[in-house]
Amino acid sequence: MIPNWQRNGFKNKEEAIKKITADISKMYPMDPWALMDGNLRTRIKKFQKKI
Repeated sequence: MIPNWQRNGFKNKEEAIKKITADISKMYPMDPWALMDGNLRTRIKKFQKKI
């Protein structure tokens, strides 16, 4: 089975996580880790596990 991050065209897991975190930061322009609500933080963690 191909890992999700590979299927989505990333070179490695770290690159995928950086990109997704950057995308999320764009949607929520404040510092995404400091001010993020718990719900969103959980979603990112779940997403990172899935990759």
